[in-house]
Amino acid sequence: MSNCENNKRHRFKKIKKVVIRVDYNVPVENGVIKDNSKIEKSLKSINYLLENNCRVVILSIWKNKSEEDKTKNSLKIVAKELANLLGRNVKF
Repeated sequence: MSNCENNKRHRFKKIKKVVIRVDYNVPVENGVIKDNSKIEKSLKSINYLLENNCRVVILSIWKNKSEEDKTKNSLKIVAKELANLLGRNVKF
């Protein structure tokens, strides 16, 4: 491991919580995510932070344009998909 990599890992030991902003505006139809590629693209960064013992807080906006009901415009469905892809619990 190079000194640069070692320094990066050392910095994360002091960080307890990291806030990241992601674009999880994914297409949903009848409560099913049709394309989760935006979620998959965020996994590398999220996993890196988790592997370095960071608590990750994710901020996103999402509006399913085809659904007017606010209960159907919740990020809960995205949180479930993220938990599935990460293989760990995601608090919402």
